[in-house]
Amino acid sequence: QQQQQQQQQQQQQQQTQRSSSSSSASYGKYSSATDSPLDLIDVPLELVQIRAYVRWEEAGKPEGMPAEWQAAEFARALDDLRVELVEGTPLNEIRRKFNVMTVNNGEDDAPMKLPREVEEYKREREEMMRRAAAMGVSQQQQQQQQQQQQQQQ
Repeated sequence: QQQQQQQQQQQQQQQTQRSSSSSSASYGKYSSATDSPLDLIDVPLELVQIRAYVRWEEAGKPEGMPAEWQAAEFARALDDLRVELVEGTPLNEIRRKFNVMTVNNGEDDAPMKLPREVEEYKREREEMMRRAAAMGVSQQQQQQQQQQQQQQQ
């Protein structure tokens, strides 16, 4: 099993060496199937591969999984990283987390400038979360009031 893991790591390293930073167009069949504004965020392929490997480890290192499962995990890894970037995590911080050498002389140490559509998506998502939180509080208050009324009866 250790040999298989080492071989997989070597294969990933070889793929990474062959492809430097690339856009989502290079992800091919592995890109997310949804038409989300997050699809506009380019993530270096090397980081997506590492995140996919970490997801595989977190899943208990299953062996012999079908190509569809692998493609879905790769897409989820890409989505994970895109969400981190939307939340303001700089690319170099993600690289450091995966022990990958930082690049761009510190330019990637600042949060990524997101496309306008992604900024709108982010604002809408934050507003939706605020509304959901407000509804949760008011529902909780209503439940408490109902419980108090039942106790009084």
